[in-house]
Amino acid sequence: MLEKEIRSDYFHFSENNSMALIKGEIETLKQLKRELNRYGFYQLDSLEKVEEFKRDYIVRRQEIISDVEREFENELVNLKKYSIKLKTSMHVKKNRVAEILLKHMASIDMRHYIIEPVDEDYFDKANRFLVGSYYFFKRSFIATNMNRIIQLRTIFLNKKLNTTEAKIEKFVHSREKIIGERLSPKTKALDQTQQIINRLYPKIAGAIGESRVVKEIKKLPDNYILFNDYSLKFRRPIYNRSEKDRIFSIQIDHLLVTNSGVFNIETKNWSAATLQNPEMRSPIDQIERTNFAMFILLNAPSGNSRVRIYNSKLPKRKIPIRNVVVMINNRLPEESGYAKILSLHELNSYVQWFDPIFSDAEVQKICEYLEHLKKVV
Repeated sequence: MLEKEIRSDYFHFSENNSMALIKGEIETLKQLKRELNRYGFYQLDSLEKVEEFKRDYIVRRQEIISDVEREFENELVNLKKYSIKLKTSMHVKKNRVAEILLKHMASIDMRHYIIEPVDEDYFDKANRFLVGSYYFFKRSFIATNMNRIIQLRTIFLNKKLNTTEAKIEKFVHSREKIIGERLSPKTKALDQTQQIINRLYPKIAGAIGESRVVKEIKKLPDNYILFNDYSLKFRRPIYNRSEKDRIFSIQIDHLLVTNSGVFNIETKNWSAATLQNPEMRSPIDQIERTNFAMFILLNAPSGNSRVRIYNSKLPKRKIPIRNVVVMINNRLPEESGYAKILSLHELNSYVQWFDPIFSDAEVQKICEYLEHLKKVV
């Protein structure tokens, strides 16, 4: 039953699906997702979205700047319109107040409170005098303080006008500063994201390179099985006597199982500057260690205590392990006799060039064994 389930897992394809079977997620992509999630960038949940952000960053930032500048200019225009409206209201209200005061003065003049000697008793004369004096002083007060009264009646409009005029002057003389202050909170998150993506660029470049390799291998027929991020940790290290190297673990970018054998694929998406960096570890050294470990695991004699229990169903013939370094952008300056150095478009032609030596059933056994190793080694 288990064998049938495993066989179904590897070889169940619909009639319309003829592409290579892909197992596992790209390690650099997993690392990249973990880092982005750690910074709270959950919206960048795929490599495509990361690439889209990086590609569109300058345009998006310029759009934000243009929006803020446009909002600023619109606000300045509206302030100027509001200032004109306030000035008009001030002019109308001053004229209206002045008109009311002049009418009031004219009304006082029409009363004709003239103090004349008539046959009135003392109290009537005193009353006429007092009333006449009141209106006389009232008219004199209005005439003397007309401008002050108009100012008091328009004080709130005047305050609004002064505030608006001061704001306009500030906008005109401090344009760049104000726009900068408004931009800062809007571009902060965008700039922080860009800074972190730049810091994570080695992982991004690695994920892009490995994703392109996977996309290329998907073009192969469905009897090609690709393991992404094939990793093993050994309880007891594998010892490479010739190199005096104890191998405690291996991590392979891509392990491609085919009818012609196994391909150990290392992907490098290096810039020209990275290629010239003497501190960068050679991919040839990396692939040499993983090749040795995989050779022991796949081709050790059945008497080897490490693998005799698990490889009894493997093909009895030697399983070839061919080393490939895929350079996405810039090629390594030197060739290697230990690994084939290829560009991306050369990869599929190379793996298809070798004659098949294993049946589909034997390829299945190799895949089952590789899966089993991840559980027991």
